Amino acid sequence: MVLSRREKIIAATLGGVIALFAVDRYALTPYLDTRSRVVRETEVVTNDLEKADRLFANRRRVEEAWRELQETGLKTDQAAAESLTLHSLRDWAQNARVSVQTLKTDRAIRAGDFLQIRLQVSGTANVAALAQFLASMESAKFPLRINEFRANARKEGIDDLTFNMTVSTLAYSPDPEKKSANRPAARRAQ
Repeated sequence: MVLSRREKIIAATLGGVIALFAVDRYALTPYLDTRSRVVRETEVVTNDLEKADRLFANRRRVEEAWRELQETGLKTDQAAAESLTLHSLRDWAQNARVSVQTLKTDRAIRAGDFLQIRLQVSGTANVAALAQFLASMESAKFPLRINEFRANARKEGIDDLTFNMTVSTLAYSPDPEKKSANRPAARRAQ
């Protein structure tokens, strides 16, 4: 069978289209799909690596801050933390010339591995003395937080205030029940 020129062109074009389809189907499309999958996986792995790097850097920073906090005042005993806070408040009040009339502790509250020890403080002072007292509390080297604060003028037009505040400090004290639950059974039996 002899093909005419037109039939040869149609056959060649059809063969080229079939070849292009085969190349696209079995080579180009799988290559592009694999390439895009590899790009996505590379982005995911790169993001995971960056997260891990940030986590390690943050861990070092947090460990340094934790060590510094333990060295400068975080106590592991509730009585020691309470005593440090009471003595510090008295010293700061005396240095600022604040008259503290009430300084008492409330019941400690467990917050995770910490005990939050709350103290009630009330007294009188002028504005400058009270500001110095609060600044001393703000720059404490141990964990101290002012939870509530109220100040009122004793007499209108006179620089004489009464104040009431609630402050809290922390003591690191892991829950004994969690500690014993995390230990292996063999150690608990001893």
